[in-house]
Amino acid sequence: MANDLDKKVYTLFLPLLELIRVFERTAQVQLPPEDSRVKLNNVVSKISLFYEKLRNAVDYADEHLLRERAILRNLKRTMTLHNRKGEIIAKPLVYDLIRSGYLPNDQLNESVIIETEKIIDRFIILNNYIGSYKEKEEKVEIFNFLLPQLAIEIDDLLVNKDRDNALVECMYQVVKKDVVVTDNRYSDLDKKIQLYIAILKSLIKADQARIGFYLWQLYVPHWQQAQEKELILIAQNISDIILKIKRQLEHPLNNLYIRILRKYNVLFLVIRDIISEYPNQALEIWKQPALLEEKIRQAAKKRYKISRAKLTRSIIRSIIYLFITKMILAVLLEFPLDLMLEKNINYMTIAINVMFPPLLMFVIGLFIRVPGIKNTDKIVQGIKEISYQFEERNVIRKIKKPLKRSVLMTRTFKIIYSIIFFFTFSLIIYGLDKLGFNLASMIIFIFFLSLVSFFSIRISQSARELHIIEKKENLFTFIKDFFSLPILEAGRWLSDKLNKINFFVVFFDFIIEAPFKVIVDSIEEWMGYVREKKEDIY
Repeated sequence: MANDLDKKVYTLFLPLLELIRVFERTAQVQLPPEDSRVKLNNVVSKISLFYEKLRNAVDYADEHLLRERAILRNLKRTMTLHNRKGEIIAKPLVYDLIRSGYLPNDQLNESVIIETEKIIDRFIILNNYIGSYKEKEEKVEIFNFLLPQLAIEIDDLLVNKDRDNALVECMYQVVKKDVVVTDNRYSDLDKKIQLYIAILKSLIKADQARIGFYLWQLYVPHWQQAQEKELILIAQNISDIILKIKRQLEHPLNNLYIRILRKYNVLFLVIRDIISEYPNQALEIWKQPALLEEKIRQAAKKRYKISRAKLTRSIIRSIIYLFITKMILAVLLEFPLDLMLEKNINYMTIAINVMFPPLLMFVIGLFIRVPGIKNTDKIVQGIKEISYQFEERNVIRKIKKPLKRSVLMTRTFKIIYSIIFFFTFSLIIYGLDKLGFNLASMIIFIFFLSLVSFFSIRISQSARELHIIEKKENLFTFIKDFFSLPILEAGRWLSDKLNKINFFVVFFDFIIEAPFKVIVDSIEEWMGYVREKKEDIY
């Protein structure tokens, strides 16, 4: 029986076996020799780490994106198109990431700095060639498009992504069998690319920059080994390459895939948790279905706890951000406007405006629930089906060509939605007017109400992605959706705009960060000098 099962595992789910092998291979981190490690002063690092936490408190990037965003910020700050070389940029970049807590201190080999230099130099050479073929305006636009992909390439060098890549590939091999696109408007290649992109987005929460780099590698397959001739050719065809990438980034199939993938995500997250905890015993666990079920239930329970902890951290970060921004707005905007419009300060409306957004975020957080036992049962069933009955599974999910509504029906729905939108905000304005809010205070209240509501949806995503059982609709959810959708729509629109014009982030990144990093570098150099003198004496 054991041999039959062993054979079944090896023949029926090879992607899972490959995933286990990758985790086995990367389980033991081999530290480089002590004399070749990058080691920085811990005191200086604590100062830099404190700054980074303060700076991230006024940003609303997801936690897993903070490191790559830090790399991009550094590149924007230090990279110019003239008289720049990798050797000037790479070392301060790596040092900055270690000090800020994004990379471990005294563990990286100094060779990563040389490899980072090579990546940056390749990018600069390509950019210089692009300048030979493009006008200044287009050249700047291309530079801004490619710079985030440079940040991703550096991030992949500094932090091993083999496990993430293997997990994505494993899910792809399962899902491509289950999902069928019946809409014949799309080519087979587009279907494969969009399915892979959808998995990157849903499973590892890849952002546009990471997906862009994946597509860049797809359309420029020899990029990492490119020599001068290849770089010239890439520069000549850069507009076509970027056009292909943008076409895939905006492809309509992507969202359709993501809706289906939600039920798969939790299965592969739990699979990863088990293999990550038992990298050298994982294969033996999968050979024993009863033991596997036990480990699935343990892993699911842990993931629920992790999700709750992550949710709490995100809520605290959001509350801090909201409180800080509201206090600043109260001083800079609400006090002067009250004096200008009302000739006196309405402390009650200002207090409501300051305290309501963080309080609302706190209350919303209390109502976000992690899944229960029935959800765990479904996870067990799903993982077992993948593991032991892969070929026998008959889980076909079809993506059909969307039904076309008549022009009259579309216009009717838009009118109804507009009425709901107007009714919802009219009701809010009426209530605020009764509380004595003036026009300026109303605008500020609605602004933060919309933003908090949308933030809560984003924050609760980590908990909702663990639900494999769909929640049933009822009268309460219908009424809630009826009134909340317009607010969420406004919040999404505001969030998109604020991502581009977050004044607090701009203040940190362009006014404080540059001089702060210079000071930190100087302190690091001084501490090194003092250490050398001390060694000479002793």
